[in-house]
Amino acid sequence: MRYIISILLILSVSCFAQQAAESSIITRLTSSNLVIGEYAVLDLIYRDNRPKIDPPKEIKVDGLLIELKATQRQYNNGERSYFYRYIVLPKAEGTFKIPSLELSHNGASVKSHEATIRVHRFDTLKQVNFDYRGKEIICYSKLFPTKTSLYPGEATSLEYKIYIPSSSNPISWGLPKPQDISNCTAWRFNPPNELNALGKANF
Repeated sequence: MRYIISILLILSVSCFAQQAAESSIITRLTSSNLVIGEYAVLDLIYRDNRPKIDPPKEIKVDGLLIELKATQRQYNNGERSYFYRYIVLPKAEGTFKIPSLELSHNGASVKSHEATIRVHRFDTLKQVNFDYRGKEIICYSKLFPTKTSLYPGEATSLEYKIYIPSSSNPISWGLPKPQDISNCTAWRFNPPNELNALGKANF
């Protein structure tokens, strides 16, 4: 059964934005937490100029299949970027590290940032069944905290995913009610903005 994955971000998750100013290459991962059968997207983003030597078509990591699927050029506020988009498909449960890559850009040797992916079993998801217009809908969800032990006042990132049938074709997303976030000192809730921001999985 094919499901669309909606990735709802609370605080900041999965994008190495703080590292952007430190390197001419940005490493961006759509999700740090996957379920077996789900895939993530890894982008290596080159600023200003397309590299004369392309990054590898496959990144070798035991337990993960990481293959280059597309390249793309984008302009944002007058700045030009070149995207190398990889599909990351887990083969087994566990924690995996995508290594830093030695790459060539603008005549210099530069390194991409490493990334960590945690892969979970399907049976760790919470299943919810409900009726919609006389049809039963089966959904799954899971909350992925960056840390499970905190001191008073400490902040952490949370990644919350809802897996729904692709036939549902969602067009809007709700926000949490104030009483549901009363234990948070600060929060930011970012639902997907458009359908192509969602990932996919086969369960």
